[in-house]
Amino acid sequence: MPHSFPRSFVWSQGFSTKPDSSTTAGFDAEAQFCLSGGVLPTLNMDKLPVLLPNALLMGYSSRQRTWHFKPQSPTLFSTNIQPDQGLIIVTARQISTTLVPRTLVLKIQANPKIFSKVGGPTRGGFVPHSVESYSAKATAECYEWGKLVEVTSFYRSALEFGGSYACELAAGVDDESVSEGLVCEPQWEE
Repeated sequence: MPHSFPRSFVWSQGFSTKPDSSTTAGFDAEAQFCLSGGVLPTLNMDKLPVLLPNALLMGYSSRQRTWHFKPQSPTLFSTNIQPDQGLIIVTARQISTTLVPRTLVLKIQANPKIFSKVGGPTRGGFVPHSVESYSAKATAECYEWGKLVEVTSFYRSALEFGGSYACELAAGVDDESVSEGLVCEPQWEE
């Protein structure tokens, strides 16, 4: 039985804020984004002669827009995932005859040297199979009808690479605290 968790995956979330002393947090979230996804798990994945696409979920919300991109909506995703650079660029193009054509370009980056290991669930318990940074910076570009209508910068963002993406990042960083004990291919089954 194949596992249902992607062998390579990414996750990120961020907030764009402005100071606001009237809130308990001391800031007001003007915009936010969330991204999650990975390479689709399949039977005999290692034997496939082609690179599989990433299946992604992505959301963006600001005071002017609330956009959701998912595989079951008419969305075309393109990705540029470079774990060794601490970089993800995702372009989501929503194509519909009833909605305004929308494109969201999300660029997220963190210094590869400041990632730390994160544990994740397996049948044998939690093992370190991800690396995460809480110091990522992101930019969202929103397009409608091909025209740039909004740009937001995010300085409160997290970025995670999991599975084989985590190992690609660790291989490029000369720091044993990141690479030592990192499980590149977790055993999801017994």
